[in-house]
Amino acid sequence: MKIMANKKLIILLSLGFILMFSVTASAHRVVVYAAVEGEELIVKGVYGDGDPVQKAEVEVYGPAGKLLVSGKTDTDGKYSCPLPAREDLRVVLTAGLGHQAEYILSKDEIPEINNQTGSTNLQGIQEDELRSIISEELDRKLKPLQNTLVDIQLASSRPGMTEILGGIGYIFGLLALYLYFREKRRNKNDDR
Repeated sequence: MKIMANKKLIILLSLGFILMFSVTASAHRVVVYAAVEGEELIVKGVYGDGDPVQKAEVEVYGPAGKLLVSGKTDTDGKYSCPLPAREDLRVVLTAGLGHQAEYILSKDEIPEINNQTGSTNLQGIQEDELRSIISEELDRKLKPLQNTLVDIQLASSRPGMTEILGGIGYIFGLLALYLYFREKRRNKNDDR
């Protein structure tokens, strides 16, 4: 009788693990991106399913770990403020219930502002030289976006905690089934 109670307990626990940990929660993964437009820092936060992270806490830290500015995202998951410093910045977005993401905005990603007045004389510039200048500027501007896309692709290709725990729960469930059928076979052989 005691063996039967232990088997039922193992089966119930295994089923509980499977049900509890196999539910995917990728919709709750938080992604944050930061960029500089002119003299303004723009932060955007979204969940894994693309929904905006509303009213989330945003904190911007300098290279020494000092808090430079903080605020909250709006209903579109956006936060903007004047650029606090022209140095490496760490942007942390906290969406509550342990959901947190961070983005490192390197000094190289912050565009230089040239406030010189006057017009630029383009006479005398060859077409190839102009193409080269434009290409270099586009490469510099698009580099942060390329890095972000690579980071997102890498993050989405790795299994998350939910997938790992779901796999462990699945293994426990298979182990419980194995033990159940093994014990059932033993009881059947003992009855003979």
